[in-house]
Amino acid sequence: MVLTLVNGIYQESVFRAQESIVSPLFPALAITAERLLHPEE
Repeated sequence: MVLTLVNGIYQESVFRAQESIVSPLFPALAITAERLLHPEE
């Protein structure tokens, strides 16, 4: 889960396994939830 502050309210985004994480701060970020949580594999 990633929380993004929009107009003073946090909005929740949920990413699973092979879904790419979308970041408004780092739009070029290309990493999946699985790779972020298990970097050694």
